[in-house]
Amino acid sequence: MSPGEKIGIIGENGSGKSTIIELLLRFYEPNDGAILCNDKNIHDLNLSEYRDLFSVVSRKPFLFIGTIIENIDLTGNAEQNKLKDTLVQSKVAEYLEHFSEKEHTKVGNDGATLSGGEKQKIAIARALLKNAPIVILDEATTGFDTESRTYLHEMITSQMKEKTVLLITHHYEELDGFDKIYRLENGYLFI
Repeated sequence: MSPGEKIGIIGENGSGKSTIIELLLRFYEPNDGAILCNDKNIHDLNLSEYRDLFSVVSRKPFLFIGTIIENIDLTGNAEQNKLKDTLVQSKVAEYLEHFSEKEHTKVGNDGATLSGGEKQKIAIARALLKNAPIVILDEATTGFDTESRTYLHEMITSQMKEKTVLLITHHYEELDGFDKIYRLENGYLFI
């Protein structure tokens, strides 16, 4: 992957898409070979510093018991203007109007009070706020309607244009305009 590159991986369930992410994030070691980052084996890099390079939005984002804003600003140190911009960019601001407590609404255990799409938007807001150079979107449009899927695609091509993006999906249309598209089948990657 090169800086700013947009890479798509498409494949059926069980084809190994999530395993690629787990290998990239060093949850597992490859059976053979090595994964290199700037010509260095990623297992030789400081794990914390290495993972700081990534923002990840998974198909089932984890939300902890707390408020919407606490689930976005994990450190509690974000500047208010940046936080407000992030809420608008991620479209979280649109549904906050439905909650009397707005961004201070409690999400419940693993986001029990929110829809799947609302949880995804919180995870996207978290990734935007982290501002890491590499963004991994693992079936991040789960729970999204067509309009939200389209908006995420526009966000990738505009707000994330300087970032390296790895998008894993079942939908070819989400990969329109990407630099590289790979198909994963039975553990093999095809161009």
